[in-house]
Amino acid sequence: MKTFATLSFGLALAASAHPTVRTRADEQDYNATYLGQILLDRLEKIAINEESPPRFVSPQAWQHTCPDVLLSFQGEQVQFWHEASIHPNDTISKKAFYIPHVETGDINPGPGDLKLSIAKSTMNSKMESKGWTVGAKVAGTFGAKDGPSANVELSASYSDTTTTTKMQTVTTSHDASCKPGYECRLETWTFHIAVRARTRLLPYYQTWTAGGGHGAKTETCQMKQSVATCEQFRQRLREWCDYSPEVNDKGVWPPAPLDRTEDIELKLPIAEANGNQLMSRIVLVSEPIMRKKSGDVPEAVKEGTQQTIKEAMERGTMFQVLDSSTSSSS
Repeated sequence: MKTFATLSFGLALAASAHPTVRTRADEQDYNATYLGQILLDRLEKIAINEESPPRFVSPQAWQHTCPDVLLSFQGEQVQFWHEASIHPNDTISKKAFYIPHVETGDINPGPGDLKLSIAKSTMNSKMESKGWTVGAKVAGTFGAKDGPSANVELSASYSDTTTTTKMQTVTTSHDASCKPGYECRLETWTFHIAVRARTRLLPYYQTWTAGGGHGAKTETCQMKQSVATCEQFRQRLREWCDYSPEVNDKGVWPPAPLDRTEDIELKLPIAEANGNQLMSRIVLVSEPIMRKKSGDVPEAVKEGTQQTIKEAMERGTMFQVLDSSTSSSS
């Protein structure tokens, strides 16, 4: 059976020349620091995959062109859309959080320790991508020796757009001790990242003819002046470009693009570096019985952050991190 993982941070503990004996309070501070100040903090160090950045493409629908364009053989149908992508300087804020799943729990009135055991771990995740093609996974090591260069990479290449919520169960084997006077839970914490970004919107159009097939993808503000002769195309010029008939129709062409931006917020589950499994940790949460009101049934938070860990510690809650490696998945 696996026991509690000894987590090494390479801090002052390693600098001591003599063995250090940890008290229960030391262990609590150690684990809470790992969860609240090290792991979650490092998960907020994001990087953008510039070769395949997160991207958005608005819905596209073909429509018949206006008579002027049709009769001049410049297109029988046309579609208009806009695109956006996220680059390193576009991010406004980011926050790491976790979604807990309670595997088992019990109350220990004493006098001795109470054993808790689990044989599986269930990872719950949710995704709010709002039409974006994007995914997140760790780059570097977030295990027992978390490297300072570890971060979370966002990319369109690891996107899973098929589900907004997902449950993944893996077999594992863990034991933990619930101390007297505590109500304890073994929880699986599945880690996520929430990112706010300001993205630049880029408009495009494309024509089609029966004889020539699809035309080139063209930026709206770079359209030929010969197709900007009807409301169907002028409408897009007014929406996306610094277009003035008095100026642009009299020789100043093409019109300059407007700087159109949109603020977005994405919530993404974080995958392990292999991309096949969600990033998670198994945590023993111990809440003092005496701090609870009569009849109060403790529940895991719906979404946990550095702040919720801090507030729980102030109420006397203890955290212990178990080894999160697994043997097989189902």
